[in-house]
Amino acid sequence: MMKALGLAARDLPGKKLTDRTARKMNVKIVLMVKISIPRTLLAITVGVGVVFSVLDYRDWKRAETINFGKGSDETAAYKAAQTLVGPYTNDLAKIRMRYPDGWEVIEDPIFNPPAGGQDSKLVVFNFMDGKKYEVVKLKDLFGRATVTVSVQADNRDLNTIIDKEAVGTSRDREFINTDATNITLLTWIPSLDSQKVRQLALAKKNGKVYRMEVICEKTSWEILVKTFEEIYKSWVLI
Repeated sequence: MMKALGLAARDLPGKKLTDRTARKMNVKIVLMVKISIPRTLLAITVGVGVVFSVLDYRDWKRAETINFGKGSDETAAYKAAQTLVGPYTNDLAKIRMRYPDGWEVIEDPIFNPPAGGQDSKLVVFNFMDGKKYEVVKLKDLFGRATVTVSVQADNRDLNTIIDKEAVGTSRDREFINTDATNITLLTWIPSLDSQKVRQLALAKKNGKVYRMEVICEKTSWEILVKTFEEIYKSWVLI
């Protein structure tokens, strides 16, 4: 029968051949296991990474949706400006501005003399003596900040004045330009929270330089900075 099948007895694998085949199969199985383990671990790692990426994206998308229109975290830290009232007007110093509701307005008496009094004539004359006159001071009732407005006759170019004032500033100059006034801002921010931020707004008109100086607790700066910006925007040299 084996002859009919075309096989001779010597062609049968026998025990030795069977053992060799088994060993080869065992080697193949071991290799397959060795190869499949890293692949499995890689697949698991990739799968876990994909899952966490999807979850992270969902969390980010949810946060972006909630915070849409609120700006970055840095921007969101700054509080909205307080309501401004007024305006405060001083015809002698030629300034008009608005101020935060509830803040104390302290005017130098020399800039608010009795009608027809001699003091007003004296100030008009002395405006050209080069002395810096403080016109009015705004005080936060919580003691966090003051805003002082002064005027001084100065024939120098405004850029020259600004260059001299800008020594030691903490950041680049900023500009606020309105229909009424062009303002340059200089800012000094201290390294210690116990110190105070100083910001100086400068403008010039008719041979006189106007300064609006802010002194603010560093810990309150982010709370009030938007309020200061609105005060600057309301500032008119008349």
